[in-house]
Amino acid sequence: MELQRLSLSDYRHGTKEQKSQFASQLLVGFATCGFVKLDNHEFDGETVRQMFEWNRRFFQLEEDAKASCAHVPGPWPQRGYSGIGRENFARYHSESFDIGPDYDDEFPNRWPEEAVLPGFRAYMEKAFHQFEQITFDLLEALEIGMNLTPGSFTSKCVRSSSEFRMIHYPPITVEDTQGGLISRAWPHYDIGVISLLFQDSVGGLEIDNGRGGFASATPEKPTDLIVNAAETIQRWSNGHLKAGLHRVTIPPSIKCGEEGRLPQRRSVVYFCKANRNASVAPLPELIKRDHIARYDDLTFLAYHQKRVQSAYA
Repeated sequence: MELQRLSLSDYRHGTKEQKSQFASQLLVGFATCGFVKLDNHEFDGETVRQMFEWNRRFFQLEEDAKASCAHVPGPWPQRGYSGIGRENFARYHSESFDIGPDYDDEFPNRWPEEAVLPGFRAYMEKAFHQFEQITFDLLEALEIGMNLTPGSFTSKCVRSSSEFRMIHYPPITVEDTQGGLISRAWPHYDIGVISLLFQDSVGGLEIDNGRGGFASATPEKPTDLIVNAAETIQRWSNGHLKAGLHRVTIPPSIKCGEEGRLPQRRSVVYFCKANRNASVAPLPELIKRDHIARYDDLTFLAYHQKRVQSAYA
């Protein structure tokens, strides 16, 4: 399954026709499988390399250094380090580090000591805002593609509750994954609005192929940015846009065998999420067009808590 490949520069710097075409293509990708690939964003090859170097350096810290900034389990936004097996709903064989916006005083970020990993906090905060701008560009494009009032999506993401996550999947045997109890990531939808993903070359990400199975989404080059629609924008669009179902499993190069060891894998993902007080009900103008609201009305925070309340042991 070949994902639609779009160039963000067509939207940011292109002609009116190029911007319109970008918006239309993005809309098609989100309305069919919920995924596209994005090129010509602001993260070049060296920047992506540095991103994965920070990923490596954080997860190679001593366990007590990671534990010092551990996420407190519960149905609230993830902040800090989560060790292997903490996500009870999926039994993921992975560890992660999450931050939210630097202006979020209600759920502040948790950091390792600056002396332990100098420059890490400054890097993460800068990257967060770079990803944030990309998602605002994409939301604006969707407003154009769907002929919506400007700000229909973006206004709901001002002072967002977005999260930026580093993920490390340690090595694991193929046999361990075949028992049905452990997975790198079971099939799931993201809770937020739009997700942006960089992954290393190991492979294993698969997306719903629309025919009852999954297709590999291994990157062709390090700068391939995978973009997927998430549950909130499916709700806002009254179902016109489709949240992308995906999983992380055995890479294609190993899948043909029943034995062996999956190498470690790394990824970096930005989850664009709404302002926590914003409604996740369908847009009023779409309810009017469709003559029906397919989703109920509650705040994003209430929806988020409802979806993750059983995520931790």
